[in-house]
Amino acid sequence: MKKMTVGFITVLTALIVAVCMHIKHEETRIHNAKIELGKKNACEYMKQKYGIEVEVVKVSVIEEDDIFSSWEGDDVWVTVSENDKEYNVKISGVEENADGLDDYQAEEIEKALIDMIKADMPTDFEYHFSTDTMRKSRYKAGSKSSLAEMLDGRDILDIYCVNTDLEELPVFEFLRRNITDCTFYSFSSQEILDDFMKEEYYDIEYYAPFIINYRVLKFRERDNECREYNLKNYGELLYYVPHEKVDGEMKKGFYEIPESEIDWIDSEYEIVSKAYGIDEKTSRILVWFPIPEDKKDKDFYLAYSYYHEYDKKTVRKTEKCHIVGNYAVKTLYSPIADMKIAFLSK
Repeated sequence: MKKMTVGFITVLTALIVAVCMHIKHEETRIHNAKIELGKKNACEYMKQKYGIEVEVVKVSVIEEDDIFSSWEGDDVWVTVSENDKEYNVKISGVEENADGLDDYQAEEIEKALIDMIKADMPTDFEYHFSTDTMRKSRYKAGSKSSLAEMLDGRDILDIYCVNTDLEELPVFEFLRRNITDCTFYSFSSQEILDDFMKEEYYDIEYYAPFIINYRVLKFRERDNECREYNLKNYGELLYYVPHEKVDGEMKKGFYEIPESEIDWIDSEYEIVSKAYGIDEKTSRILVWFPIPEDKKDKDFYLAYSYYHEYDKKTVRKTEKCHIVGNYAVKTLYSPIADMKIAFLSK
């Protein structure tokens, strides 16, 4: 009886292994078939749409997912090359067709958009343009309606200029209707703009003291005036509450505190200016400290302390500031009433 049981388990185990191997083999076969058909479809698609011959660089099957799992979908992502440039095609890997999406004309479309703005802008400008759009239609060079069709709602454009009047320009109407998110910023100097453009990760609000005005262009939001950052000051301190229009103005805000209330700061740091307290809760706040002339070669930090209501403990941190022009700036997230801050150098 025992031998029969062992034999049955052995046979069952072998059967399970064989089934698993068969499933794995079938998954691999289907995967490889998608890859091969995707390559063929992508090449035919580019030939029919643009009349060009391309070479396949790499292929991957696009995964689908939901809350619980992920699996291979029917479409493939094919990177192709033509004249030493690479492009992407999204197309079916399970049925033979030439119905896909691509980014082959991305540079041409971006140039057409920027040239349209240049024709109306009174000054030179820099810009950031980003899109995740893969396009089904083909852009017809020089056609405004074709350009509008290409910009189908997933595009973000920021324009940066210097001392520029951002009153109504003819191009604004086109941008309002065809760009999901478009903002023009006028900086106070080319030096500050150049500094901003060097940033790999940029937070435009850090530069608020040096932005004369800005203009947001969104469809249905027909703003007819330039906006300014609502900067305020308490003594030498500048501050900005981004969501003040929604949450309401700070009724209390800052107050001066003696240095003895922040005596936990390490001796390696030097307190540069007065220390402050914040006695009102607000979701997020930016603070700028002017940098003294005799300390421009230093690194600057913001020390802050507050009592965490949920963890029932005092939180104390010292974090490096970002330098913008003659200011050191830091964002405070979810400040709590009675927060204490100090501007430090090292």
